[in-house]
Amino acid sequence: MDDQIDFIYGIVENILKAMNHQEDKQRKMSINTLDYFNFNLPAGSTIYTDKAYNDYSFEDLLLESSDLTLLPVRKSNFLRPLPAFVKYLQARGRKIVETSGSTLERLLPKSIHAVTSKDFELKASLFIIAFSFCCAF
Repeated sequence: MDDQIDFIYGIVENILKAMNHQEDKQRKMSINTLDYFNFNLPAGSTIYTDKAYNDYSFEDLLLESSDLTLLPVRKSNFLRPLPAFVKYLQARGRKIVETSGSTLERLLPKSIHAVTSKDFELKASLFIIAFSFCCAF
């Protein structure tokens, strides 16, 4: 009986470790994506991001190297709080983006059958073009 309990405990422990590893990988992936983004923007541009990108060293590096200002959503108790009007602009912009995204998601099918990644990119881009035509007319 004790061997069975130990065996089940070992299985549950391994599953929990795998789940934690996957969550850590997703969290790191979400945060590191901004590091690999190609900022091909004019000097003096402002980049508004989600609250996951509160990295002061990256903000300073971006400002010094490219003259780009990174403004992530912040709470008032952070080291570099933002003025109220900037918070308002961030909230409005985020709402517009999320509304557009959810509208686009409703038009997309539940699954897109594609054999290669190139086919998937083609189909996804065609759905987005069709969505823009729907919005224009």
